[in-house]
Amino acid sequence: MKTLKQIKRFLKKYTFQIAGLLLGLSLFWIGLWQIDLICAPYIWQDKKIIEVLPFWYMYNTEAYVMFFSWVMIGLFLIIVALWYWD
Repeated sequence: MKTLKQIKRFLKKYTFQIAGLLLGLSLFWIGLWQIDLICAPYIWQDKKIIEVLPFWYMYNTEAYVMFFSWVMIGLFLIIVALWYWD
């Protein structure tokens, strides 16, 4: 019981930091995953139409910029969340 109260107190105290950290990590990893899908055909010399985020076809330049932005925003959120952690 004592441990459960400590966990609740910890979650209540750091709610925004944990939420920012999780959001940043998810944006970061999803962005990297999608950039990998975009770059893989050029690395393996198997160029074809690329489907990023299921059923969403994009030109490579648009998708690359968007997902690179997701990676940078995710990294920024991770840094801010850790910065404001006590």
